Amino acid sequence: MSEHLKSIEIYGVAVNNIGVSAFDSIEMLHRRSSLDKVFDELSNC
Repeated sequence: MSEHLKSIEIYGVAVNNIGVSAFDSIEMLHRRSSLDKVFDELSNC
């Protein structure tokens, strides 16, 4: 579970950083997608 919490924390920092590069934005979107998948898995239990 701590892996997911760390991923959420990193995503939150990236979202709040206005000066993100294009590469960081892509990484942020990939991270968001994987977090959404985890959320769906946990919601469907």
